[in-house]
Amino acid sequence: MKNNTTIIPFLKELSKNEMIQLEGFVKFKKPKSKKMLKFVKYLKKCYPDFPDNQIEKTTIVQKIGVLTIKDVSNLITLLRPILEEFLCYLQMQKEEKTEEVARGFLYLNWLKDKNDLINNFFKEAARLEKEWSIKEKQGIENLLNIYQLKIMVFTHPGFLKQNKFSTEPKAILDLFEKYTTINRLYWLLILYFNKRHTKDKKKQEADILSKDILQLEDSEIEDPQIKLLQEIVKMVREEDGQDYEILHKMFLEVYPFFNNHEITGLVSFLTQICYKNYQKGKTNSLKNLFEINKFSVEQGMVIQNNTISSDVFHNIINIACAAGELDWIEKFIAEKGEYLGKNEEEAGIALGNARYHFEKEEYEDVEELLLNIKLPTIFYKLQVKALVLMTYFEMQSNLFDSRLDAFYQFLNTNEELSTDYKKSFKNFIKFIRNLNKNRGLKDHKKITLLQDNIKSCSNVVHKAWLMKKAEEQL
Repeated sequence: MKNNTTIIPFLKELSKNEMIQLEGFVKFKKPKSKKMLKFVKYLKKCYPDFPDNQIEKTTIVQKIGVLTIKDVSNLITLLRPILEEFLCYLQMQKEEKTEEVARGFLYLNWLKDKNDLINNFFKEAARLEKEWSIKEKQGIENLLNIYQLKIMVFTHPGFLKQNKFSTEPKAILDLFEKYTTINRLYWLLILYFNKRHTKDKKKQEADILSKDILQLEDSEIEDPQIKLLQEIVKMVREEDGQDYEILHKMFLEVYPFFNNHEITGLVSFLTQICYKNYQKGKTNSLKNLFEINKFSVEQGMVIQNNTISSDVFHNIINIACAAGELDWIEKFIAEKGEYLGKNEEEAGIALGNARYHFEKEEYEDVEELLLNIKLPTIFYKLQVKALVLMTYFEMQSNLFDSRLDAFYQFLNTNEELSTDYKKSFKNFIKFIRNLNKNRGLKDHKKITLLQDNIKSCSNVVHKAWLMKKAEEQL
């Protein structure tokens, strides 16, 4: 049924519970339309697959009985706007603040047209502005909400009687300037960090952080949100990283004034700054990376749709290990391992625990865990092969050379991995092979050169561990 294509894709996206809610919503919107209610009940029976032979107009007429083909066409047309309203309702349920703001504006719009309720309009507007202004995690978008609220008040026919005409226009302009400055800084930073992953990244970075952002960077508006974003821009432009601790402290003070989505963006900015500092060998960069990861975990930001991705899970563990936070790792694995996907939970927890035991120098436990692990993805194969190699290095096992050669051959023949990703593991193999060759030689010059090569290499896995092993050989 061609016309059904306007509603079926939306219905397929609903959960079983949401499909039940839709029936109740239609009853509320169309309580007297028996044909509509029968139509929705029939659609509910076709959920979730909606087979083509079941949603043909002729089939619907036969199944329901009291409808004609023309009735079905009309019902589809009538149901579409109801369905759109229902989807908006579901979204507002998920975003409590959005619902609150929407309700506020709807109520004010209703009051605005009532001449006898002018005082109520201005009282309600003042109440909403105060409420929206003091809330934590109000976000950048909330500044726009307050700006729109002020415009609504300013353009009300009864505004001139409020004795605010001399001050309100300036307040509106100041708020709009604040909103546009914060919003542009935030999105330019997102653009900057996204462009860093493209081929022409150096030129594009320079273009993004050009004169426009310099003007924003020098904005004299006294606001903690703007100040934080200015400091991030400054650190990115100067590529220094020496004052990261100051930036991190500022972030912890200011982040409550952003909403959850924006906080995720800020954390991404800081994480990439820390990682770049780590690649450059900056002091405390690993500790800084751990602290921002810890913040993400505590805020529940690493769990999306009741799931944590395996790369995020193990990246957090690897950084915490490198930072020496063993007690925290044990608790993290116990609490968050169950959020890995069904196909990865067992392997993910086993690999995490193996990494934990490795840091505690319990190498036999590591070997037992890794030899019995079922590897669901290429990611796990790489991580396990690298950790097995590190374990045999520490144990000075006779199996080290054969494992190393097999790992290198695996990388050469694998066609799933990108060249850059392969390089990070090939560099790891090169350095661990040289560390093993240098064992016991006491050649200070040779080991110092190797240490410098590891430090200057920006594309290598387990860099902190390699540096530690090189330092132990000096």
